[in-house]
Amino acid sequence: MRSIGMAVVLGVGGLASAGASAADVQREGVYALAGVGVQGTVWERDTPKAAGGGDDTRIDNRLGYTLGTGVRLTPFLAVEANYYGMAGKARKEQVGAFGNQAATASVLGILPVGGRVDLYGRVGGGYVRQAFVPKAGSRYAPAEDTRAALQLGAGVNVHLNGGSFLRAEWNTWRPAKRSAVAKASGADRFGTAQLALSYGLTF
Repeated sequence: MRSIGMAVVLGVGGLASAGASAADVQREGVYALAGVGVQGTVWERDTPKAAGGGDDTRIDNRLGYTLGTGVRLTPFLAVEANYYGMAGKARKEQVGAFGNQAATASVLGILPVGGRVDLYGRVGGGYVRQAFVPKAGSRYAPAEDTRAALQLGAGVNVHLNGGSFLRAEWNTWRPAKRSAVAKASGADRFGTAQLALSYGLTF
């Protein structure tokens, strides 16, 4: 998902930049946004595949969604708070089902391109809520956990008329320490990434 996400983000930015005009749009101020996309879950183990492990073992992808609000302080800097969730649970064969939600606060470093386009990267932190329901008859036990997490992301904003804008964005977050869900499901790490398209409005 990481390579696909970056390709989409850069592709949207390139197309929008090519067609952007120098029209005056509202970039700075308080804004809110909502979006949908794909949320992927990664269940990672450091042990060799021959021993039942392997790195970056993807579970599956689900419908993801995001809600956010922020303040663009300058043309190059914004602060933002976001909520991320997914519809249903991600499932890993022979292990069970996983739920994942995150609430984060982050700083965005922004590079304006032309009259309507912004490229940006973000770094932040927050809390991730994880839940695990083991497959019936398996050796695993159910678990829930809420932990501090690091967030990294990148994206592009395309400003429309007035204060409205479209956003394509890739984000990833994972607990700072091994979570109870990772331990209960036999993983060394448990991470999540989301690729989303959002609509926003600056007030």
